[in-house]
Amino acid sequence: MILTRCSSSRLAYLEKVRLIVPERINTRDPRFTWEQMIAIRIIKVLRKEHPTSIVRAIIELICDKGLSQVYQGQQIAVLENQAFWVSSNWSNFGEAFRQTLRSVGKHPQKAGTYRFFIAPPLRDTMLTIWDEARHSPLINYTSFVAKTQRAFKE
Repeated sequence: MILTRCSSSRLAYLEKVRLIVPERINTRDPRFTWEQMIAIRIIKVLRKEHPTSIVRAIIELICDKGLSQVYQGQQIAVLENQAFWVSSNWSNFGEAFRQTLRSVGKHPQKAGTYRFFIAPPLRDTMLTIWDEARHSPLINYTSFVAKTQRAFKE
């Protein structure tokens, strides 16, 4: 709960709606992955301005694909309810956008009108969590860094 900045009831709600499903050591103690900690922080930021379907698309992309793209400087873009990675120099934007548009276009909700936005940079969120872990007396920082670095390589 320290690094997620969420109450236990909020974490239980995220699990109930299946946005974040932690591993359980026993029936009481949830264990969140690095990707899930990032996702929980992103949920707090995005849920104020965006519908749950967009938040869910971003969370699924983070948790399913891992964070190696963030380490390479990529950002998340969202077209309708489809999230995709965009390189830091935007060189892959055209192709990624076309592929996503084809996917979205198969199920058009509005003819010719689509919602598009760029999610806030995840790297800032990750650095904030690392800083908080470093200063927390309850977290073994060396172990934490080793585990989070493995997430980038997967």
